[in-house]
Amino acid sequence: MSVQLLLFAKAPQPGRVKTRLCPPATPEQAATIAEAALADTIDVLSATPAMRRAIVLSGRYPVPVGWHAVAQRGSDLAARLVHAYTDTVLIGIPSVLVGMDTPQLTTALLTPAARALDNGADAVLGPAEDGGWWTLALPDATQAAVLREVPMSTPVRPRGPDPPAPTRRVPSGAHARSV
Repeated sequence: MSVQLLLFAKAPQPGRVKTRLCPPATPEQAATIAEAALADTIDVLSATPAMRRAIVLSGRYPVPVGWHAVAQRGSDLAARLVHAYTDTVLIGIPSVLVGMDTPQLTTALLTPAARALDNGADAVLGPAEDGGWWTLALPDATQAAVLREVPMSTPVRPRGPDPPAPTRRVPSGAHARSV
Protein backbone atom coordinates (compact mmCIF):
# COMPACT_ATOMS: atom_id res chain seq x y z
CA MET A 1 0.00 0.00 0.00
CA SER A 2 1.20 3.48 -0.73
CA VAL A 3 0.57 4.84 2.77
CA GLN A 4 2.55 5.73 5.83
CA LEU A 5 1.46 4.08 9.08
CA LEU A 6 1.76 6.23 12.20
CA LEU A 7 1.67 4.81 15.72
CA PHE A 8 0.85 7.45 18.33
CA ALA A 9 2.24 6.06 21.60
CA LYS A 10 3.46 6.68 25.14
CA ALA A 11 6.36 4.77 26.60
CA PRO A 12 4.87 2.20 29.02
CA GLN A 13 6.21 3.69 32.25
CA PRO A 14 4.48 3.16 35.62
CA GLY A 15 2.43 6.19 36.61
CA ARG A 16 2.32 7.59 33.03
CA VAL A 17 0.10 5.08 31.23
CA LYS A 18 -3.24 3.43 31.88
CA THR A 19 -3.68 5.51 35.03
CA ARG A 20 -7.48 5.02 34.90
CA LEU A 21 -6.84 1.36 35.76
CA CYS A 22 -5.30 2.38 39.11
CA PRO A 23 -6.78 1.16 41.38
CA PRO A 24 -7.46 -1.71 41.24
CA ALA A 25 -4.26 -2.23 39.21
CA THR A 26 -0.93 -0.94 40.50
CA PRO A 27 1.00 1.51 38.32
CA GLU A 28 3.41 -1.32 37.47
CA GLN A 29 0.56 -3.62 36.39
CA ALA A 30 -0.96 -0.82 34.32
CA ALA A 31 2.40 -0.27 32.60
CA THR A 32 2.62 -4.00 31.84
CA ILE A 33 -0.81 -3.85 30.21
CA ALA A 34 0.23 -0.79 28.20
CA GLU A 35 3.44 -2.51 27.09
CA ALA A 36 1.48 -5.53 25.86
CA ALA A 37 -0.96 -3.28 23.97
CA LEU A 38 1.93 -1.38 22.38
CA ALA A 39 3.69 -4.61 21.35
CA ASP A 40 0.46 -6.00 19.83
CA THR A 41 -0.09 -2.78 17.86
CA ILE A 42 3.51 -2.78 16.61
CA ASP A 43 3.06 -6.38 15.45
CA VAL A 44 -0.07 -5.53 13.45
CA LEU A 45 1.45 -2.42 11.88
CA SER A 46 4.64 -4.31 11.05
CA ALA A 47 2.56 -6.92 9.22
CA THR A 48 0.64 -4.29 7.23
CA PRO A 49 2.17 -3.23 3.91
CA ALA A 50 3.30 0.42 3.97
CA MET A 51 5.77 2.86 2.44
CA ARG A 52 6.97 3.74 5.94
CA ARG A 53 6.08 3.05 9.56
CA ALA A 54 6.69 5.72 12.17
CA ILE A 55 6.25 5.67 15.93
CA VAL A 56 5.33 9.11 17.28
CA LEU A 57 6.44 8.68 20.84
CA SER A 58 6.12 10.36 24.21
CA GLY A 59 9.00 9.09 26.35
CA ARG A 60 11.65 6.48 25.59
CA TYR A 61 10.94 3.13 24.02
CA PRO A 62 12.99 0.92 21.70
CA VAL A 63 12.19 1.78 18.10
CA PRO A 64 11.15 -1.29 16.11
CA VAL A 65 13.63 -2.35 13.43
CA GLY A 66 12.89 -0.61 10.16
CA TRP A 67 10.68 2.02 11.76
CA HIS A 68 11.13 5.79 11.80
CA ALA A 69 10.81 7.55 15.20
CA VAL A 70 9.58 11.05 16.01
CA ALA A 71 9.09 12.60 19.44
CA GLN A 72 5.63 13.89 20.29
CA ARG A 73 5.42 17.64 20.74
CA GLY A 74 2.64 20.04 21.62
CA SER A 75 0.90 21.37 24.70
CA ASP A 76 -2.25 19.24 24.43
CA LEU A 77 -3.53 16.12 22.71
CA ALA A 78 -4.83 17.97 19.66
CA ALA A 79 -1.49 19.71 19.10
CA ARG A 80 0.42 16.44 19.54
CA LEU A 81 -1.83 14.74 16.98
CA VAL A 82 -1.45 17.58 14.47
CA HIS A 83 2.33 17.42 14.88
CA ALA A 84 2.27 13.63 14.51
CA TYR A 85 1.07 14.17 10.94
CA THR A 86 3.14 17.23 10.06
CA ASP A 87 6.39 16.01 11.64
CA THR A 88 6.27 12.74 9.68
CA VAL A 89 4.96 14.04 6.36
CA LEU A 90 5.96 12.26 3.18
CA ILE A 91 4.94 14.48 0.26
CA GLY A 92 2.24 12.75 -1.79
CA ILE A 93 1.92 9.80 0.63
CA PRO A 94 -1.22 9.53 2.80
CA SER A 95 -0.89 8.75 6.52
CA VAL A 96 -2.95 6.32 8.59
CA LEU A 97 -2.63 7.05 12.33
CA VAL A 98 -3.58 4.65 15.12
CA GLY A 99 -3.07 4.75 18.86
CA MET A 100 -1.12 2.20 20.89
CA ASP A 101 -4.18 0.85 22.67
CA THR A 102 -6.24 -0.56 19.83
CA PRO A 103 -7.00 -4.17 20.75
CA GLN A 104 -9.34 -4.70 17.80
CA LEU A 105 -6.66 -3.67 15.30
CA THR A 106 -5.90 -6.07 12.46
CA THR A 107 -4.35 -5.72 9.05
CA ALA A 108 -7.83 -6.37 7.65
CA LEU A 109 -9.11 -3.23 9.44
CA LEU A 110 -6.26 -1.03 8.22
CA THR A 111 -6.43 -2.07 4.58
CA PRO A 112 -9.87 -0.47 3.88
CA ALA A 113 -8.64 2.84 5.33
CA ALA A 114 -5.71 2.90 2.93
CA ARG A 115 -7.86 1.80 -0.01
CA ALA A 116 -10.42 4.52 0.70
CA LEU A 117 -7.66 7.13 0.48
CA ASP A 118 -6.48 5.58 -2.79
CA ASN A 119 -10.08 5.87 -4.04
CA GLY A 120 -10.30 9.60 -3.33
CA ALA A 121 -11.53 9.89 0.26
CA ASP A 122 -10.51 13.17 1.89
CA ALA A 123 -10.42 11.48 5.29
CA VAL A 124 -11.07 8.06 6.80
CA LEU A 125 -12.23 7.69 10.37
CA GLY A 126 -12.53 4.57 12.53
CA PRO A 127 -15.05 5.58 15.20
CA ALA A 128 -14.72 4.05 18.66
CA GLU A 129 -17.56 3.11 20.99
CA ASP A 130 -16.48 5.70 23.55
CA GLY A 131 -17.12 8.60 21.16
CA GLY A 132 -13.53 8.90 20.04
CA TRP A 133 -11.80 7.19 17.17
CA TRP A 134 -9.22 4.44 16.71
CA THR A 135 -7.83 5.61 13.36
CA LEU A 136 -7.72 8.77 11.31
CA ALA A 137 -6.31 8.49 7.81
CA LEU A 138 -5.52 11.63 5.84
CA PRO A 139 -4.17 12.07 2.32
CA ASP A 140 -2.46 15.34 3.29
CA ALA A 141 -0.81 16.10 6.63
CA THR A 142 -2.02 19.70 6.60
CA GLN A 143 -5.60 18.44 6.97
CA ALA A 144 -4.76 17.43 10.54
CA ALA A 145 -5.03 21.09 11.56
CA VAL A 146 -8.81 20.55 11.92
CA LEU A 147 -8.06 18.47 15.03
CA ARG A 148 -7.26 21.69 16.94
CA GLU A 149 -11.03 22.42 16.85
CA VAL A 150 -12.10 19.01 18.19
CA PRO A 151 -12.76 18.61 21.94
CA MET A 152 -10.57 15.78 23.24
CA SER A 153 -10.14 13.87 26.48
CA THR A 154 -13.35 15.27 27.91
CA PRO A 155 -15.15 13.53 30.77
CA VAL A 156 -18.48 13.55 28.91
CA ARG A 157 -19.19 10.87 26.34
CA PRO A 158 -21.14 12.04 23.27
CA ARG A 159 -24.67 10.63 23.00
CA GLY A 160 -27.08 10.20 20.18
CA PRO A 161 -26.69 9.75 16.45
CA ASP A 162 -24.04 12.45 15.93
CA PRO A 163 -20.87 11.27 14.22
CA PRO A 164 -17.53 11.57 16.05
CA ALA A 165 -16.22 15.12 16.25
CA PRO A 166 -13.60 14.95 13.45
CA THR A 167 -16.33 13.91 10.99
CA ARG A 168 -18.47 16.92 11.93
CA ARG A 169 -15.51 19.16 11.00
CA VAL A 170 -15.06 17.76 7.47
CA PRO A 171 -15.60 20.61 4.97
CA SER A 172 -18.71 20.60 2.81
CA GLY A 173 -18.10 18.61 -0.36
CA ALA A 174 -15.34 16.52 1.18
CA HIS A 175 -15.52 12.75 0.93
CA ALA A 176 -15.07 11.27 4.41
CA ARG A 177 -15.33 7.53 4.97
CA SER A 178 -15.72 5.41 8.08
CA VAL A 179 -14.07 2.04 8.58
